[in-house]
Amino acid sequence: MVRITIQIFRFLIPWLLRVAWFTLIFIGISIASIWTGIPTAVRKIANNQLDRAVAAEFPTELDKAFYFTACIVSFLIFVSGWILTSYLTMLIVRWILRV
Repeated sequence: MVRITIQIFRFLIPWLLRVAWFTLIFIGISIASIWTGIPTAVRKIANNQLDRAVAAEFPTELDKAFYFTACIVSFLIFVSGWILTSYLTMLIVRWILRV
């Protein structure tokens, strides 16, 4: 039984660390967007993704649709990052102030 538990932890720990790292990057991007401005950050991310898609030989006739989709996705990432940051902030404040 102990051997199975150790194997499960050895399997789960890398995945949990990846999720934690992704969450930190997610929150960092959302907070950084406040300083650069939302429209600027959305355009910069969409242009970066469009350049990567063109470099990977994505069909050029779909550039406008891809750019529009990248803008929407990056904006949704910012909003969901803010929601996640707000939730985690309230969770930590409740945890600290719990007496």
